[in-house]
Parts: sequence; structure tokens; C-alpha cells
Amino acid sequence: MKIEILDDGDEVIGFSDNKVAIKKKSGELEIFIIEKDNNNIPRINPESLLITFKTGKTNRIVQKKGKAEIISF
Repeated sequence: MKIEILDDGDEVIGFSDNKVAIKKKSGELEIFIIEKDNNNIPRINPESLLITFKTGKTNRIVQKKGKAEIISF
């Protein structure tokens, strides 16, 4: 199995079952979920989790129509 997911400067820092954590060149961390399709071929879920730097505001995560959205205030 081969998954082409890394950009130049990225580094895999963790892998567990169906998740992979990638440290971006910028220092941000992105977590991807890998799922197998009906033909048992691995696919990357298009909805990743990006952990990034604070903007100086307080953020809150809310659910909206089944999707998470970050609200800054």
C-alpha cells in the first residue's frame, strides 16, 4: 500500500490504526483518516483536522449540519 500525502518538508510523526499525523513545514499538525473503499483500496477522508497557531482570539468549535466549524470571538 502506498499513500502519497506528504508535501516537501512534511514529516509523519504518528500513525495509529486508520489515522496519520503529519507535521507540516509551517509547524502546523494535520491529522488524516484513512478509510478503505468497497474494493478494499485505501482512501484519504477529505475532512482532515488541522491544528494551527492561535490568532489571539478565543476559538470555539460548534457543530453545524453535521460538520464542525470554528468560531472566533
